[in-house]
Amino acid sequence: MKKSLVTVITFALVLINLVLTALIAFTIIPETKAANELISKVSSAIDLDVSGASASDTNASSLANVQVYNIEDTMTINLKPSADGSSHYASLGVVLKLNKDSKNFETYGSKFKDYEGVAKNDINSVVSSHTMEEMQNDSESIQAEIVDAMKADFGNDLVVGVGFSTATYQ
Repeated sequence: MKKSLVTVITFALVLINLVLTALIAFTIIPETKAANELISKVSSAIDLDVSGASASDTNASSLANVQVYNIEDTMTINLKPSADGSSHYASLGVVLKLNKDSKNFETYGSKFKDYEGVAKNDINSVVSSHTMEEMQNDSESIQAEIVDAMKADFGNDLVVGVGFSTATYQ
């Protein structure tokens, strides 16, 4: 008697589960599709990229429009003393990305070797204002600072990126 009662209760719960699953499938899923369509229409109306491109992608030039300039010498820069007061230095290989479509590319780009000292000064002033821990943990924001510093010297759109091809900290 107990086995058949448990079987009947289990069967009833399975049927209830099936009914609730069908209810969810026929009520909530169409509403979700309608909400997604509304979001797509609104984002296209205000010209947003729905595919999820990051903010840095919108400012970056494509590689076809970029000339890579390697600063030949490894730069050794004294860093800001750490919290414990000890002195550190960074040995960096620096790569610059120059925008070929920039109006300043004709002036600086083809003969950037002549202006390498100005670029090194910008790199040195930014990097020397950071500690070794900041360089190791947040090098991307420091690279963005270097780009911002170079904008004052080379115009807003010539230097679009800075990278460290090698980085050694001591």
